[in-house]
Amino acid sequence: MAPVDLLGSPTEQEIHNTTAILDRIDTTLDRIEEYLPKLERLEQLMWKMQDFSPRQIDHLADELTEIFKYFEPYTPVDEDGVPDTDRNDRQIVKQSRYRDLPVKEIDKLYKQIQEIKSFHSDH
Repeated sequence: MAPVDLLGSPTEQEIHNTTAILDRIDTTLDRIEEYLPKLERLEQLMWKMQDFSPRQIDHLADELTEIFKYFEPYTPVDEDGVPDTDRNDRQIVKQSRYRDLPVKEIDKLYKQIQEIKSFHSDH
């Protein structure tokens, strides 16, 4: 059996390769369209950041670091800073502090604050 019988003629191979390339281009374009709004948002934020002083940017970076900690796994510690361990003396790692946040209560407070702001802006 000749390679042409298995792989097709050079023309057939080119057509197959062209179809595969077009499929990849189409997928890439879809991904680009998905990310365009995100890139535009980043560009807007970049322009806004130019108005910040280095001190303000450092403060913002510190605040973001604290926020990100709520979404990262962590090891609880006791009042002396000693990590909690299980019965096999392995450190306990919890998924994130985000799960411990009172999200419903925070959302309720946020809505109340928005109502107060709306009330004050109307009067």
